[in-house]
Amino acid sequence: MSRLGLHFARRSLLTLAVALAVTLPAFAAGPLTWTFEKGKVLKYDFVQKNSIKATVEGQEQGNDSTLDVDLTWTVDSVSPEGVASITQTIDHARVTLKVMGQDLVYDSKEKKAEDPAIAPIAKIYDSVIGEKYTLKISKRGEILEVTVPDKVSASIKGTPFEMLADSGSLLSSKGIKAMMMQVLPTLPAKEVEKGGTWTGTVDLPAGPLSMTLDSTYTLTDLADGVATIVGKIDIKLKAKEDAKPKVTVEKQTGESKYVIDSKAGVMSSSAIKQSFELVIMNENQKFVQAMTIDATMKLIK
Repeated sequence: MSRLGLHFARRSLLTLAVALAVTLPAFAAGPLTWTFEKGKVLKYDFVQKNSIKATVEGQEQGNDSTLDVDLTWTVDSVSPEGVASITQTIDHARVTLKVMGQDLVYDSKEKKAEDPAIAPIAKIYDSVIGEKYTLKISKRGEILEVTVPDKVSASIKGTPFEMLADSGSLLSSKGIKAMMMQVLPTLPAKEVEKGGTWTGTVDLPAGPLSMTLDSTYTLTDLADGVATIVGKIDIKLKAKEDAKPKVTVEKQTGESKYVIDSKAGVMSSSAIKQSFELVIMNENQKFVQAMTIDATMKLIK
């Protein structure tokens, strides 16, 4: 080949390479996963805000609550499959309630005398602070196992909190799983390109009801080692066959957003927003209950 022909061939290959770089879709540099390392310490701030409005015979009632928790994850070990055994410690908890126009506050850092109305909650959360939970989390962010400290389990024994613990709380293994799986996305099982989608399902116990959250995730951006994922959440409620009263979902919306540091292999932040309206029929009475849930989890160290 002549020098002119060789030069032309090189120019053609360079032009083709540039064109491919511009036109081919951007792929993740390997699957998006958590990269757990023994001894790694992660500190997160978890906040969940609930608002419930109920209409009974034309009269509206409601309450609002906020749970704000600082927690520490310490990675104790990692299996060959990437499953991490993690010690979770609750460093600080703040609970605010607004019920029938009354504001109630519990803060684990404040040791002043609490309002008697908040005393039952204070007793429960005092048992949580500093205690060590054990979590097993897969590299896809699935919570496989949770062990709750004996002190926490004992604190709710025989109290109204025992019935509610599994619905999403710090007070039982099912509760922890239900709470955390909403703010931890199920990462894709294989490599996805920008714009790619995958699905995940979370089952939440809710007393006489079972709630299933079906999420469709989309990788909307991947640049400089930061992946952005958005999700659409479809809420399904199922009552036990003999459950009374009868409950149906009339309206619902759900969306989520997650930011993953793909270089470090950790979640930087997440935010979910859910709202749904329930119609409850009890004999000849009709109740309408509207509920919104906003939850965030942010890496603070």
